[in-house]
Amino acid sequence: MSKLAPPLGVRLIGGGGHACVIVDAVRLAGGTIDGFFDDAVDASLLDLERLGSFADLSDASLDVPHIFAIGELSRREQLIGDFAGGLATVVHPAAMLAQLVDLGAGSFVGAGAAINSRTRIGPNAIVNTLAIVEHDCNLGSNVHVGPGAALGGGVQIGDNCLIGINASVRSNVSIGKNCTIGVGAAVVTDVADGQVMVGVPARPINQ
Repeated sequence: MSKLAPPLGVRLIGGGGHACVIVDAVRLAGGTIDGFFDDAVDASLLDLERLGSFADLSDASLDVPHIFAIGELSRREQLIGDFAGGLATVVHPAAMLAQLVDLGAGSFVGAGAAINSRTRIGPNAIVNTLAIVEHDCNLGSNVHVGPGAALGGGVQIGDNCLIGINASVRSNVSIGKNCTIGVGAAVVTDVADGQVMVGVPARPINQ
């Protein structure tokens, strides 16, 4: 796995707060941003060119790598399914990655995040600021590990899951697809598909 290799032009899919975080990471790594797509005309990336709405992605240049810069998982999932272009993988220079990390295309790793050896991160995932993903973990597609969250060794997480801010998952626990782990929750047992887990220890609230 290699970090973003500057100079590399990247286009963002999304123009809000998470996009601003990615812009900083790309620029600190010596890369450049070619512009962004967003439905909101007043998107926050005022120093970048708005290239069009999400509907215009079908006409986007496939020669330029794109990265999904939206934090909300269901919207990301929808756009990911409709996009056929190349993907950029962005790692903040202040992140710490072990040598034996498999980081999927389109993923973002934020400042201070740590990913340890023999871990696989699926495509279009987010490992956000100061998050910890320990050794031998396996994260699916479009997983968001929130700021300050911590995964013990050997954790398995299915596609389209959100691990909330400062949540923790015990070693060797498996979390199914389409799950949400609430802010500060402590997951100590396996979680079935589609569950929303909150509390310490975490319990489902949507059975």
